[in-house]
Amino acid sequence: MARDKIPLEILELIKGPVPEKKAEYYVERRIRQASRNLRRHIYQVNHDSTQTGRAGVKFLLQESPGTRGARCRLLPCGEMIEPGEYRVHVTCRNGFFHVECFERMMEYSFNEGCGEQVSLFRPDLNRLAGPMEACILKEYVRRTLSRIGAQPITFSPEEWGVIPDDMNCEEYFVSPTDPAYDEHHILSAALKNWEEIPNKAERL
Repeated sequence: MARDKIPLEILELIKGPVPEKKAEYYVERRIRQASRNLRRHIYQVNHDSTQTGRAGVKFLLQESPGTRGARCRLLPCGEMIEPGEYRVHVTCRNGFFHVECFERMMEYSFNEGCGEQVSLFRPDLNRLAGPMEACILKEYVRRTLSRIGAQPITFSPEEWGVIPDDMNCEEYFVSPTDPAYDEHHILSAALKNWEEIPNKAERL
């Protein structure tokens, strides 16, 4: 097995603590590989779906059920997604990811010319508390497609639910001029800002 394919925790057992820069290299390499695996999965499922008529891959934004969590599928993370946390469910694979972990994978897709994958996002209307999360996700997809120069998509009510025309979610997005702005975590930051709002029901 090549050294750069040995899991970081095994290397630490063999060689001792890995220097910080090298540790970052292994983490980023794993995320890049996870991004490529995801793209292969999408290609295979969508290719098969054209022949079988089954639905293709979607990235569903959900709230983790209150009774149990799930482990994040991104190997450098591997931590539990706690009940009530937002997560991304990759369909046709039954994989769950922290939103911020999934965003890190998506950035490699953007950098390698596959940014249109962001159009696969959908809100899971059965596992979200209300329309604001769908509104935030819609705005994230719209902004991201614009940022990477991809074609806009149609947000059908059947898939996106009914989002009131006067609902404004832009206030939850960090401004690009804000020192806290991070283009790699736009969605997770907006969801966190919404989550921290007290008396959410009064804002809907």
